[in-house]
Amino acid sequence: VLSGDWTNLAFPVYSLVGGKWTSFRAFSEQVTDKSLGFLKKPRQKFTHTLPIGGGRNYPHTPDEKKRYLDGIAAWTGFPAQRVQTLFNRYGTRVEAVALFLTKQPDQPLKSLPEYSRREIAFLAQNEKLIHLDDLILRRTLIGMLGQLTRPALDELADVVAESLGWDAAQKQTEVSRTLELLATRH
Repeated sequence: VLSGDWTNLAFPVYSLVGGKWTSFRAFSEQVTDKSLGFLKKPRQKFTHTLPIGGGRNYPHTPDEKKRYLDGIAAWTGFPAQRVQTLFNRYGTRVEAVALFLTKQPDQPLKSLPEYSRREIAFLAQNEKLIHLDDLILRRTLIGMLGQLTRPALDELADVVAESLGWDAAQKQTEVSRTLELLATRH
């Protein structure tokens, strides 16, 4: 951690707090533009028209979207509402999530029935989770929407621990860490 008087630095300090690609890409471009401006360098690449993550191959019309979601429901056997929920969360990554969900039996979480154990396992295994709070605060909207309860935290910790091979001590450390972060920063 740096401290002291920063007013006499020979260079500016720009900072960006991360988030989802889809919402923070524009902020990242702004920080990059400021940095490039300071360096007197032109921008050579733009990302604002580059579809990323769940925006790739996104259906453009209501009819395209209906055909797309009906197709996923047909090959997975999932109810249309479940496919719609997954699509709302993951965009066109719904295909990867749905495929993962079909590989083993699944069940809804007891504390958050709109999520399933396999869905949380998918996030744990595919979204570079390091800590439990990564799931709650950055890979889902569970924390942001006020859906997190102590039973939900414990159940999510169980699924993530199983998915990432955490032992009981590491799982408890992650639960304690998450509770501390929520109490002091959120």
